[in-house]
Amino acid sequence: MPILSGERLVLGAGDASGQICTIEQDFARFRDRQPGAPSLICVLRHQGGASVQEQTRIQGGVARLVMPVIQSGAHIVTLGPSVHYGSGRYMQTLFGVTDAQAANSAFSAYAPKAGSDAATLSLTWNYALSKEWSVRTLVAATRLLGDAAKSPIVQSKQSYFGMSSINYTF
Repeated sequence: MPILSGERLVLGAGDASGQICTIEQDFARFRDRQPGAPSLICVLRHQGGASVQEQTRIQGGVARLVMPVIQSGAHIVTLGPSVHYGSGRYMQTLFGVTDAQAANSAFSAYAPKAGSDAATLSLTWNYALSKEWSVRTLVAATRLLGDAAKSPIVQSKQSYFGMSSINYTF
């Protein structure tokens, strides 16, 4: 398998300790039951592990607001700003560089602190073809914040995402 350009930068850094295996859980959903009302979705992420203590270690969370901006016939367009928080361990795993990794790579040692690491703005268009079938398109932009943005391993503080899907509801 060929080495990608970003992979060359981390050669010699070794494995990241405490790999994050996330399980997303809806922590709370506050939703007005009226169609078209905004909703606030909070999600906690925790690391999976063998022991009960490891399974309940909170790694981060996301607060996402989903606001319908257009509802017309079969069309629904929503705007969704969100902010992500990472624990110290999460931040070190994804954005930190240990002394050992620094000694074996081109990076300086870096120890980020817990905090907000990213903000995202997404726009989703959903078109209902029938009661069961729909088409969804989503575009999003994410900006790294704080210590995550300052990490020496970050090549770009900004990222973009887009997708389309055909959906069937049972």
